[in-house]
Amino acid sequence: MPGVKHLADISLGGVFIDVRTESAFHMDQELKLNLRLPTETNPTVVKAKGSYLDANGIGCMFIDPGEDEVRQIRRCLETFKDTLPID
Repeated sequence: MPGVKHLADISLGGVFIDVRTESAFHMDQELKLNLRLPTETNPTVVKAKGSYLDANGIGCMFIDPGEDEVRQIRRCLETFKDTLPID
């Protein structure tokens, strides 16, 4: 399902995409994600695979991200680590 989606969570291992439409995705589905990270000028492109599905969206694990992609995600997480809510 192409288009802009909200990422509810991101880590070095993957993302949770808030889509609220279970039928749009399925488990083990491979996706190409263009992540617009606020610390990067250009989109970070990663492959991912659906690993968790519920009524709120789909959890995806990154598939073999390259060093550049990992570095970009890490930079974003480091930049915003002090602003994340603590449960």
